[in-house]
Amino acid sequence: MTESIRDDILYDLERVAALHHITVVDVDRLSMETPDSSIEKSKLILMNPTYEKCSYEFRLAHELSHILFGNGCSDEVYQFSPYIKRGKELEMHKHAIDMLMDIELPTSPFTFMDFYKIPYWLFDYVKSKFIELA
Repeated sequence: MTESIRDDILYDLERVAALHHITVVDVDRLSMETPDSSIEKSKLILMNPTYEKCSYEFRLAHELSHILFGNGCSDEVYQFSPYIKRGKELEMHKHAIDMLMDIELPTSPFTFMDFYKIPYWLFDYVKSKFIELA
């Protein structure tokens, strides 16, 4: 996938945020280790552009998922983690993958994983979603 496709995907994610009145703020003064956060009730996402453990697009889709698929009344602050493999975080990883594949179907599960820097432990889900959509 090329940079123009990356720009188109980011545009589509930002459009989803706008349609649902979700505020996305890039916080430039954070360390590279500080993860992105979302506050479901406030419909607020704080993105760290320097955090590189997964792509910006995957992380944004993940944080959007907390707000779109949550119950809308939680005051909890969710912080992105590529390492949590259970519960709500796993569910949001899967919603993010679904959202990104709906925007742009990859040529293979491998290119998708590589493009978005998705943790390898999610490969089986990515592969099954790819087969379902292809």
